[in-house]
Order: sequence, then structure tokens, then C-alpha cells
Amino acid sequence: MTAYNPMPSQTDSTPFITATGEIVHPLYIAVDPAYHKLGTWFYIEGIGLVKAYDTGSKIKGPYRADITFMSIEFARKWGIQYRRVWRVDAERET
Repeated sequence: MTAYNPMPSQTDSTPFITATGEIVHPLYIAVDPAYHKLGTWFYIEGIGLVKAYDTGSKIKGPYRADITFMSIEFARKWGIQYRRVWRVDAERET
């Protein structure tokens, strides 16, 4: 799992807006939509429940995700981390 900040230098297209059209919030995640439907909930070890609202050109495959942090410095310090992740199949309201 990697991290990003929604500033123009860190995004593929529209900064601060996700692929689903939502305004970016901390702890949203980007996934590969070929493997995970946008809007899917995940549980990340040590973080909790997060929702897949975004995609990214470097997020390829079923085991990659990018987590949003509002601080560039924090996203850089996060680096690459390996966490256990579970997809939550139960429907949840946002």
C-alpha cells in the first residue's frame, strides 16, 4: 500500500476530486477498478474501514491500493507499507 496527497503534483487528472466525483477526504483509497468496484468498503489492519473512491494509473492489480493523506510530508513518510486488507462485502451507507 502506498500513499498520496491530492495536490496536482500527486494526481493523474483533477486534484481534490476522486474518480467517483467526490471531494477527496483523508483515508479514501484508490484501487484498480478492473478488480474492485469503486464504492467497495475495505478493512485495513491498523487503520479501520475505508472506502474505494478513486483510481490511479500506477494502481494495477488486485493487491495494490493507494491511501489518501492530506499532508504531502505524511504521505511521503508513509512510503510503502504492507498491511492485511479485507474486502467488506456487506452493504453500508455512507
